[in-house]
Amino acid sequence: MNKMCLIIPAFLLALAMGPAEAYPLQASDGNATVILFGSIRMPYELNDSEEILKVDTGLLNAPNATYQLVDQYDAVYNPAMYKPLNEGRQLVYFVVPRDSLFKLITATPVGGRPININWWATPKAGNEFLLIRCYGITDWLLNPDEQGIVVQVRGQNNGTQDVVFSPENFVLLDQWGWPYSATIGFDTEIIAPGNATQDRVLVGFSGISLRSRPVALVYGYNTESPIVIDFDSDYTQLTNEQVYGTA
Repeated sequence: MNKMCLIIPAFLLALAMGPAEAYPLQASDGNATVILFGSIRMPYELNDSEEILKVDTGLLNAPNATYQLVDQYDAVYNPAMYKPLNEGRQLVYFVVPRDSLFKLITATPVGGRPININWWATPKAGNEFLLIRCYGITDWLLNPDEQGIVVQVRGQNNGTQDVVFSPENFVLLDQWGWPYSATIGFDTEIIAPGNATQDRVLVGFSGISLRSRPVALVYGYNTESPIVIDFDSDYTQLTNEQVYGTA
C-alpha cells in the first residue's frame, strides 16, 4: 500500500473536529457545567516527537474556564491555544508527546471551583484470534468533494498460532452502514501468539462522502468473526479506580 504520508497532499483543508468520536463527558461544580464532546490528535509540524490534541469543550453557566490535562504518568499540560467556536463552545489545543495516553482533565470556571473529568478509556475489541485497540483519529482531512480519516491502532494475538495483521482488512463504516475500505496503511505484520504489533500503526481511509459520518472501525468485515469498534458506545469513561488507583 502507499505510505501514510501520501494522504496529506490529497486534501486541502483540515477538519478541526470530527462529528463522531466518543460520547460526551460532563461534570459540574454545582453551578457551572463543563462538557467534553470529543478530541482529535493532529500532527505537529514543528516537532515530530509531539502532536496537537484538540479537545472540543462546552461550558454552561460561566463566562469562561481554564483547562489542564493530565497524562498517565501524572504530567500536567497547559493549553497552547483556545479557539472559540460559538457561545460557550471552544476548542482547547494542547501540545503533547506523541502517542500519549490521558486520564484526567481539569476545568476551572471563572469564579468557580476546579472540575475534574475522567478521560475516555482506550476502546478495544477482539475475537478468539486477535485483539485490536483503537487510539483514536490522528488526522481528519477535507476537500470540497470528500473527506479522509486516519486512525491509530494496535493488534495483539489472542490465539495459539501466528496471525496476519494487514491494513487491507480494515473497513470504516458510516451511519448508514456503508463500508469504506482502507486506502493507505502500514506494512503487513505477522504477530506471534501472545505478542502485539511492534508499534501502534496508522490506517487511512480516503474518498469518504461528505454526507458520511464515520461511526465504526471494523477488522475482517467479510469474515465470520469481524472485530467492531464503535466510535460512540465503545468510548467509555475511565473509572475513578483507573484514574486515581485503589485506596
